[in-house]
Amino acid sequence: MRNAKKIAVIVRDRQIDGLRVSCGLTLLDDSVDIIVLDNVLDRQVPEIAALLEVVSELSLHVYSNSPGNCCDTITVEEIAKKLLEYDIVVPY
Repeated sequence: MRNAKKIAVIVRDRQIDGLRVSCGLTLLDDSVDIIVLDNVLDRQVPEIAALLEVVSELSLHVYSNSPGNCCDTITVEEIAKKLLEYDIVVPY
């Protein structure tokens, strides 16, 4: 039996790719959190809206330092401390 990893996906400029990868990483039963950094997710883009529905269905936790996102808002300093909790950090 394999040990589940704790993975953080940092979403910045490539929002669609970051969200897609976040959803795909759940296939191996790893714990995946999404950190949206310095941006607001553009929910007007159909691909992003669809991926956010999948994120919601998968119950992935989403953090952001931008208050315009509908998720837990945390500071950059809190994000830096939080990143120490993860086994793997994937930047997008």
